[in-house]
Amino acid sequence: LGPRDGMNCSIPTSFNVTHIKNIGILGHFSPAAVFDDEQFAYASGKGNYLDNRRGLICVDDELAPRSQIQLFDDGRGGDLYAMDFVYTRGCLRICPGLLDLHGVKEECINCGGDGSKMLGILHHSLRGTIPIKKLVDLSPYSSAADGSKCSELFATSHGLFAVCPQMMNTYPNINAWQIQAPQQCLPCRKYWDHFGNAFDIFSLRGMHNFAAAGDNYIRVMDSIQGIGFDNSRVPISQWAFPNDLLCPNFKTKRIQGIDWGQYERGYVHEITHWLGLNLPNIYPYQHAGTDGAHLPSLCTIHGPLQGPVWDYKLGYPNIIPYTGNMTHGDGAGCIVEPNPPDANGKVTFRYEPSDSLKASRHSQLMLYFFGLIPAEQVTDTYYCLYNDGSIDDSDIKHIKANYGSFTINDIIAKQGKRVPAYPKVMPWSIDSNIRVGSITMAYQTPTEAEMAWWTIWNRHFEDDTNFLPHPPEGSWGWGQSGWNGGFVNFKFTTSGKSIVRTKLAGIPCRKAVIGGGSTVSYESASCAGPDDPILDNCTFGISTMRPSGAPIMLPTFSPTVRQVPPSTLQKCVVKCNSAGYNCTSTNAGCMNPTCSNGCEFGWYAASVSECKSACAAMQINQCEVKHPYVPQVTLQLCNDCHGCNCCDMKQCNVGCDKAYNTTGFYQGYSTLQPQKTPTKSPTTSLLSTISPSSSTSFTSTKPNTSPVTSSSIKPSTSPTFRPTVKRTESPTVKQSPSPISKKTLIAKLHLDKYKRGMLLSTQEVKGRLAFNPPSHVRKILEEGREKDWQKFVMNGV
Repeated sequence: LGPRDGMNCSIPTSFNVTHIKNIGILGHFSPAAVFDDEQFAYASGKGNYLDNRRGLICVDDELAPRSQIQLFDDGRGGDLYAMDFVYTRGCLRICPGLLDLHGVKEECINCGGDGSKMLGILHHSLRGTIPIKKLVDLSPYSSAADGSKCSELFATSHGLFAVCPQMMNTYPNINAWQIQAPQQCLPCRKYWDHFGNAFDIFSLRGMHNFAAAGDNYIRVMDSIQGIGFDNSRVPISQWAFPNDLLCPNFKTKRIQGIDWGQYERGYVHEITHWLGLNLPNIYPYQHAGTDGAHLPSLCTIHGPLQGPVWDYKLGYPNIIPYTGNMTHGDGAGCIVEPNPPDANGKVTFRYEPSDSLKASRHSQLMLYFFGLIPAEQVTDTYYCLYNDGSIDDSDIKHIKANYGSFTINDIIAKQGKRVPAYPKVMPWSIDSNIRVGSITMAYQTPTEAEMAWWTIWNRHFEDDTNFLPHPPEGSWGWGQSGWNGGFVNFKFTTSGKSIVRTKLAGIPCRKAVIGGGSTVSYESASCAGPDDPILDNCTFGISTMRPSGAPIMLPTFSPTVRQVPPSTLQKCVVKCNSAGYNCTSTNAGCMNPTCSNGCEFGWYAASVSECKSACAAMQINQCEVKHPYVPQVTLQLCNDCHGCNCCDMKQCNVGCDKAYNTTGFYQGYSTLQPQKTPTKSPTTSLLSTISPSSSTSFTSTKPNTSPVTSSSIKPSTSPTFRPTVKRTESPTVKQSPSPISKKTLIAKLHLDKYKRGMLLSTQEVKGRLAFNPPSHVRKILEEGREKDWQKFVMNGV
């Protein structure tokens, strides 16, 4: 243990109680990044030793490193709580002079991988070199669906840092979707407040890696035609932000998606998902086993969206190991490449390593989809092998198989040309780059080193193309042996044609030095260039979501357990099958509800918007979730559904749309318990709250000036879908009951949405009451004039 056995460390660690309580089997340094002259700590719920084989860390003021550093759970060595099964060691520091010895200013422990046990290291000379701006909250009444708020906001030249402990009360055991989902993404709104409509994608990460937050991408808007899914009508909203998180004056719906990218390879992969790649009309592609979201491993289209070739019999996760060149990393798999056609035009194939530079770069076809090259520069023919028992890889240089092929001309013939065409990446693009709002989520106020580290990380990710898939052992500096798998970025994968730009307007990259000159850390090219123009400013300012007067809301209804008739459901399922979604409601996968689930939800729902909210409530990265309308039923979302687009997050929404165009669906509140209506009374408004109890009554309400928040669905461990919002009720005044028509209830629901500033979708308006009441109609409702109200509902006058 060394001469002091950890007894010399009496300095408190920077871990807080919540972090230690929920750390589980994770291993975390705290802070997550340090200057090389600072002390720090490490804690883990698994194992009582910290591996230090590279010799970067010294402990207890020792000058030489130990290869293994013991952790304590008995109150010694900085341990917070004895016998809590969390092993800790404080009083750690980078061994003195180590970075100077190797001539570097940036280093890392365990970068890459999943972000576990990662420590960013900066030379002490970089302290104070990066400007950090503390931001004022410009929308204090805006909040996530659960009412949580962010307590502090900081910005640097290349990132926002959001301190939101209310959103992460079990930190670091956090599901990413409870932060990044559009109805939850409060930090997204804070970004808009200060930097306007300047981003194409939001990208979030944790200050530490989270236990339940794998890298992922949520499609918010599709704005490009001819690149994958059926985008014949754009823009297509996939998952909209609620109104109280939007800046209402934005004229352009710019955000394409929200990704969670904790480490560089995952980040590159998730950013690529904005393409919405599927190619549903290309037979060879579909026949190669696509999951509707990634490039099939048996096709010769390559890039970060493609995994290695899986064993032809055992399937995922069993790879076919690459054995042709042992210089590649342990566990490297294979990609498939075509050999030149023989004299008869027949093509054989060969394996190449999945960790090669070729496998990490986007093929010509992908560059075309990105809008980075014109169609005429896509000269390759693409092949897809069929795993139908015909594959013979006994000679890995001349693999025989049944296959199909296609070219760029086939794609354009089947799904049209890309719109906008090259050189436009997106309709509003001013160059070939993607604008990303980078958000780092923190539970407590970040240190200067933590904010400097992720700022420099984003700068490297913009334009550092010094990518080595297997850095030499013992190499030092950014992207070297401290990185598992090297440091890859979007610029490298697009062969230098595009970058992920995170530079924020108005914040410089460096601080001026007294007497002239400036101090310098790593700077990307965006530091020297002009700031981006902004499409729209968020002039909402201090949030006006606080309403004037009494809020008018409808209650939460409790549905009876009534099943959709199988014959009715089948009519919609057939339409799902025709659209390429072949899963049934009992065979889902990838933790996504199926198209058939969307059909079923559409039978219960009162509107397409409500149906799609039910779909969203199911997408919480869990295998078993409660049925949104029949809570006694548990939906299984992790079954084997190979070949039926089960990873397509849009498919449940497709089911909602198919149900809308099928007779017998959208029963709405006719499936609920009977409701009551009051007799005419001067003190009772038709907009008063309906009690959900069996003896339903109306209430006379007092004005309520509390803020109104969105009724968006919050992903949780046991999600319960609620189409409307409940408020605190005043003492009830019982009235003589009489039934309310379904159409009246629907109209009231629309009025409720109108009162909360929510917009209705086109499909929701179609065939229903688009409710934006003029003043005389509102007066009818508030005065409780039942006959006049019924006349308006039936005749629209």
